[in-house]
Amino acid sequence: MTEHLHLSFETYLNWFEKQTLPLQITEKTYRQINDLNEPLPDIVVSTFIKREGENEDVAEYVPVLRLPDTEEVIALVFWRAGLMRYDYFLATYNQKGELLDQQLVASTRYEDNNITRSIMRIDEEGLIFVVKGDTALNSKDYDASSSKHSYFEVLPDGSIQESLNF
Repeated sequence: MTEHLHLSFETYLNWFEKQTLPLQITEKTYRQINDLNEPLPDIVVSTFIKREGENEDVAEYVPVLRLPDTEEVIALVFWRAGLMRYDYFLATYNQKGELLDQQLVASTRYEDNNITRSIMRIDEEGLIFVVKGDTALNSKDYDASSSKHSYFEVLPDGSIQESLNF
């Protein structure tokens, strides 16, 4: 007998553990995630996540965390493991489970002879700070002066907007 997977939004939310702020996601976070969380079944991904990226047939999506809820918006972070590319996405949903927005917030990508890394920190107010930098694949030295900074915030309507006011 085949077990039927109930795909309610509540079932989907149960995959994500609620966290308190502040929090940080770095390139090493994936090791902790893989030890604790199993990849989401493909039917769950297809139902609740906007698939992005190349090689979707081999990509895995792993639940990471659930941010503290607001009255109208539920925000989740998941990890997408692809070929030579590991991405963290922030996705927002309304109370009915409809996807409102989805934004890449941290990653490790291997391209040509370069590694591009970005880390994310969410402060106590929910503001998202992202730092991105490149390193040559054959080098262990990182030039911090080449780093780029971005700021994001989740608006009351659930959209994730890059902010220039910080």
